[in-house]
Order: sequence, then C-alpha cells, then structure tokens
Amino acid sequence: MTIKFAVGLLKVFWLIVVLCLLIGHGSRTGPIVTELPPPTPCGKYIRDNQPYFCIDFEDTAQDINAIAGLSVIDRDLIVYKTNLTNLDFLSNITSIQGRLTIADNNSLRSLSTTATITELNSLVIEHNLTLTSLTGLNNITQIPGWVTIYDNIALDTLANFSVGEVVERIYIVSNKSLADLSALRNLTTVTGWLNVGNNNLSDLSDLNSLETVGELGISEAAIEHLYGLENLTSVSNLLTIAGCDILLDFAGMTALNSYNSLSIRNNDMLTSLSTLAFIPTTLDKLELIGNNSLTDIQSLSVLTSASDIEITQNVSLKSLSGLSNLLQSNSLVIDNNMQLMQLGMSALSRIDSELIIRDNDMLCEQEAQNLISQILSQGGIGAAGNTTEGIIVSGNLNCP
Repeated sequence: MTIKFAVGLLKVFWLIVVLCLLIGHGSRTGPIVTELPPPTPCGKYIRDNQPYFCIDFEDTAQDINAIAGLSVIDRDLIVYKTNLTNLDFLSNITSIQGRLTIADNNSLRSLSTTATITELNSLVIEHNLTLTSLTGLNNITQIPGWVTIYDNIALDTLANFSVGEVVERIYIVSNKSLADLSALRNLTTVTGWLNVGNNNLSDLSDLNSLETVGELGISEAAIEHLYGLENLTSVSNLLTIAGCDILLDFAGMTALNSYNSLSIRNNDMLTSLSTLAFIPTTLDKLELIGNNSLTDIQSLSVLTSASDIEITQNVSLKSLSGLSNLLQSNSLVIDNNMQLMQLGMSALSRIDSELIIRDNDMLCEQEAQNLISQILSQGGIGAAGNTTEGIIVSGNLNCP
C-alpha cells in the first residue's frame, strides 16, 4: 500500500466520522427551525396577553363545542366571520367576564338567544351586514369597559340594553341606519373617549344624562343643534365637532365649562362660534378647518394662548380679528382660506416653533410680513426668539 493511498483512506475515514457526528448531533437536538402554526383567523381581535375563545369560519362546530356546558366565560369571546344566522350556542351563558366581540358575520340577523347574559366587561359589534337590532342583550345593564358599535349598516336601534352610568370608552360610528342612542340614556361618565358619528341620528337627546367625558367627538350629518348635551359640564381633553353638515349652532351645550383642546371641522352650515357657551383662555390645540360658511370667530377673543393653531380651508372667513388677544402659540398655520383679508392678531408676540401663512388668495403678502415683523419686534420666533427658520409665507396675494 502506497503512502498516498493510505492518506486517502485516512481522509475518507475522518469524513465518515464527521458525518456520523453531525447526524448524531441532529438526532439529539432535533431540527433547528421549528415551523410556527398558522395564525388564528380571530387574530385581529385577540388582545395581547388576554385569554380567549375564538369561534370563526374554520371548524365552527368544533369551536362552539369548546364552550359547551359553560355558563360563565372567564375570558374574551370572539365570534368572527361565521355563517351563523343566530347565536343559539350562547343561550346558557350568564356572564362574559372579558370582551364579547361579534364581527364580520354577514348572515347574522339576531342576537335574541343571548338574553341569559347579564354581565359583560366590554362589547364589540362591527361589520355585521344583516344585523338589525341588539335585542337579546336586554338584560345587560352595565358595560364598564369598551363599547364599540361600528359599521353595521342594517342596525337601526340600540334599544333593549344599557351600557350603564360609567364606561371607559364608547365608539358608535358608521352605522348608517342607526337612529337612536337609547343604550346611553343612563350614561353620566365616560372616563376615556366618546365618539359618535356617521350614524342616522337627528338629535343627541339620548345623551341627556352625560356629565363628564375624557374626549368627545360628534360627527353626525343630520343634526342642526347639540340639544341633548345640556348636562355636559366637562370634557377633560379634546372637544371635536366635525362633519355635521347641517349644524347651525352649538345650542344645547350650555353647561360646558371645561375642555383643553377644540376642533371644529367640516361643518358646512356653521356661520359663527358665538353660541359656543364656553371658550377657555388657554388651549392646547385649536383647529378651524373646512367650515365653508364660517364668518364669525369673535368669541375667540378670550383666548390668550394656544399651543397649536390651525386655521385652514374656511372659504368664507374674512378676518382673524377674533384672535386679537392671542399672545403666543407654539405653532400657527393659516392656510388656504380663500376670502381671508385681515389677520388682525394685534397682540401676538411669540411663536415658539412654526409660522405658516400660505395660499390665502385675498390676503396681501404684506399683511403676513407685517405680522412677522410685529412678532420679531416683541417676543420673537423660535427658541432663540429671532430665527426665521420655520416661517413659511407664500402663495398669498401680491398687492401693489
């Protein structure tokens, strides 16, 4: 045997040893990459770290069998994208201690077999095309957590149940046939936000017991006034009135004496802010956007400071003299107000970050430059008080 041949045999021997060790190692440790199971179809409604039962379009009967015999469900229950026409399998349930979610069930017509349920923590009803009422929840008298009723196009009433007096968050939006908020008649306090919009409401009378709310948003196209909010005294943060196409005034919201931000947007018929009973001297945010008929903002004369102000696309507004007592702002944007001719902000002396006066077709460019000179001569613009960074003045009228 030659030395060359022996060396070759030795290489082959060690190659076999290495392969055996690798195979043996693989057999002891298992595969390096583990295939993850496919996500549950209910995944979009599963809350982090919250246990749940999921009843969906995959193996619906098996999912239902998982809760058979229970009278109390100690976790979230999600009914998602099934072909069920009713919820008969809930006829023995008395309590759901988590969130009940009923979503995207296009054949579901009735909740009538849920009448045994007397306790819910939170409720989500959304995207159920043929559901016309929530009859069946009539023994629910309190829902302390979240209530979401969204985009159920055939739902026309909230009668026969109650969210109670105190709720964390309520979102009732885009139910095109919904003509009442009767489930909210006992509601006095919303600790988070209450958003009601794009339903078929003609008034807000079902909110007559409401006293305090964290944030309030009203966006109903068919209301002319805010009757129903007579007992509302406090909005902790943002008050938004937007997309109320025929809103004439703020009549009805007479007791309100507290909020820290105000957004009035896209209310086509609103001409004046004068019926807004309370305006604070200081705001975190002020938005006046897309109010086509707005001409009068004189009631803002009490305002001395606002962190961020945006006044844009108010096509009938001719003067900002209602802000004559405004002393300072972090950001001020005056943009695309087609008939604006006068700024009239004679007390403004400080802008901390941004000043934009742009594309106001009837506003002389010199008017904008005069305001900048006024601010620079008194308190200044930017952190140093004398910067031109963050100032944009363009597209206004070039007056001779």
